[in-house]
Amino acid sequence: MKKVQFQAELQRSFSPYLPHWKKYLKKALYRKTEDFVQWLVFDTVGYKTAVRPWYSIQVLAVQLPTIDLTLGGIIRSRDGFDSWLTPQVWENDAADVITHIINHIKPNAMEPLNVGSIEVLLREQFLSSDHFNAWIASGIAAIVQQEYERGYMLLGQARHVLSQVNQPWAVADTSRLDKWLKCPPETILDTLRIDARRNSEELGIG
Repeated sequence: MKKVQFQAELQRSFSPYLPHWKKYLKKALYRKTEDFVQWLVFDTVGYKTAVRPWYSIQVLAVQLPTIDLTLGGIIRSRDGFDSWLTPQVWENDAADVITHIINHIKPNAMEPLNVGSIEVLLREQFLSSDHFNAWIASGIAAIVQQEYERGYMLLGQARHVLSQVNQPWAVADTSRLDKWLKCPPETILDTLRIDARRNSEELGIG
């Protein structure tokens, strides 16, 4: 079995267990809100036929036309060691593999996806890392809940981190944050969602 075939087999097999999720190409499943998309990705490796399952939350207002796994985690085997799933393991233990992976997706794959569950994930796993993506995601989550002061503060923290990075992509991201931070509370959510809709279409999940 080729790698792409294995990815597609996993996607087909998981889909009935996640009825509110949609297929993405032949390598992932997703569900989304207006502001975030949650992924289950079957990532491949170059040197062997094997898949590494990932879960993640992606901020839709950020300009990134590919799947982003930054705010996520690898789903390891039941013994906590191996993160590669092979066709042999799948053939011998498919039902248990499906249950194990679904049980380790965060936020919970079987419960409704909402800003509250996303905030819990960000707070528990990512905010302590000082990663700008976590600050942006948490800032947008706060704004969605009309907690504007906290939202602007978190976006400002993300901007401060990005402004220290001397790379073209960081300059573009800083400029985007400047645009958002200049918006008053009355218009910032509309601005974020215009960006989110555009990026969703570019990503192919519009």
